[in-house]
Amino acid sequence: MIGNFCDSTRTLPVDIVMYSAEKKFKNMSTEAKDKRKIEETIEELVRYKRDALQKTWEKVKRKISMLI
Repeated sequence: MIGNFCDSTRTLPVDIVMYSAEKKFKNMSTEAKDKRKIEETIEELVRYKRDALQKTWEKVKRKISMLI
C-alpha cells in the first residue's frame, strides 16, 4: 500500500490541484501584464488625441483671427 502511494508514476490528486493552481496563477500574472499594457496604450492614445485637438484648435483660432 505504501509503495503504491509513493510510486512516482501515479499522479496524486494533490499534484493535479497544485498544477491547476500554478497554471491559474500564471494566467492571472499574464492577464495583469496585458491589462497594464492595454491601460498604457489607452493613456497614450488619449494624450495623442488631446494634442491633436489642441493643434487643430490653434489652427482654427488662427484662421478665425485672420478673418476678423
